[in-house]
Amino acid sequence: LTSRCLRRPELVDRLVDADEQVILITAPAGWGKTSALGAWLDAEQGRRSTAYLWLEKGDDTEPVFWTYVVAALRRACPELAAGAEDALRSPDVDPMRDVVPSLLNGLAEADHAPLLLVLDDYHVISDEGIHHSIGYLVDHLPPGVQLAIATRTDPRLPLGRLRASGRLLELRASDLAFSAWETGELLRHRFAVDADDVSVELLRRRSEGWPAAVHLAGVSLMRAADATAFISRFAGDD
Repeated sequence: LTSRCLRRPELVDRLVDADEQVILITAPAGWGKTSALGAWLDAEQGRRSTAYLWLEKGDDTEPVFWTYVVAALRRACPELAAGAEDALRSPDVDPMRDVVPSLLNGLAEADHAPLLLVLDDYHVISDEGIHHSIGYLVDHLPPGVQLAIATRTDPRLPLGRLRASGRLLELRASDLAFSAWETGELLRHRFAVDADDVSVELLRRRSEGWPAAVHLAGVSLMRAADATAFISRFAGDD
């Protein structure tokens, strides 16, 4: 995963500097969760190993889910999770019994730290067994291992306990919203629209910084004869 759009240094710095073991990015569609992850992973290159998994509806069973998690970790650290990978080949595998403990043992080895595991689009997961096993993983993450989850809705994980222990960093839509500077940068560099600062701030305010709305406005502005006039008519819910 790499970032193909706007670089967001303040947001990326916040993620790179996070000391919390679990990072939760929760926002509806169009708020730039995956783009933020891409920019973050770009910044992590050469700093630590990163394993990224983009989840789909077909991954919503324990054996399939953990097969892909282990594969992502093996891509990041080829020597990691060999025991978990072997266990998954068994036809009667129980991931909670056979895979997660083996994986945690491997993660606890000093040679594999530091490591970042990213689960993107976690909202497609509904299997209670997966939620339970991820909760167990979260509770037993060894030092040097960080888990990031991007989702449209809060996952069924022990968030209250993580908050109370100071192990959770939460980013919401308000954290992902574009600033005036970011709005202007996107318009100029992605859409070649040279709007003045007053118009950019008006667009940001009326769109509430929603990245999808700013992007769609940029598409329209490419065809607009008068950018300032277009923005002055933009209501934010067009």
